[in-house]
Amino acid sequence: MTSTYNSGEYFFDSLGADTINVLASGDSGLSFQDSIVIRPDTLNTLPPGQLKKAGSVRGVIRLGENDDSRTVIILVFGTNTWAAPDDSIGNFSLTKMAEGTYHVRILTTTPDYSPLDIEFHITAGADSVLGDTIRLPFKGIPVVTGLKLEYDTMMQIVTLSWNTPTTGRAVKGYNVYRRRADSTSFDRREGRGRCLVPDRQGRPH
Repeated sequence: MTSTYNSGEYFFDSLGADTINVLASGDSGLSFQDSIVIRPDTLNTLPPGQLKKAGSVRGVIRLGENDDSRTVIILVFGTNTWAAPDDSIGNFSLTKMAEGTYHVRILTTTPDYSPLDIEFHITAGADSVLGDTIRLPFKGIPVVTGLKLEYDTMMQIVTLSWNTPTTGRAVKGYNVYRRRADSTSFDRREGRGRCLVPDRQGRPH
């Protein structure tokens, strides 16, 4: 960390070879410079920055139907800025940010989701709203939706169907659990293509 002279000039000493971000703040606003390369054993002259009014960005991050978006963390690389959604729906905001394009990683403490790396662009003095809902990649077992049951009274066969999971992976099989009305135990039946659910005497039901 350093301060500028009256002329606006500043310097850092003892910087090793690296790629850095420069963030500046003052009475007239904020400045952000991304990915400045520092060369070893060289007096590096950094490009001039300009203080501008702070901006912000708002949006929505969604997990699966039964998962709470408040478990999400939004990390802004190269800064000390991070955020989390304000509610279970996933509404979030990043405020008091300098103009620029930021590399952002979004992750969650909920299992079965992969991190997502995206970019946010901040415009000075503007409150930007993301047009699309952000969805983290799901890698777990999909939640079954649109479950339907058809009963063939002649063959005494129950056929179950549901909406095709949108995970990009083929479903190789499924298990159907039926709880007995007189206990807390469950019967399990594996299936491929169709499932027969027998009654307590083992007959199709």
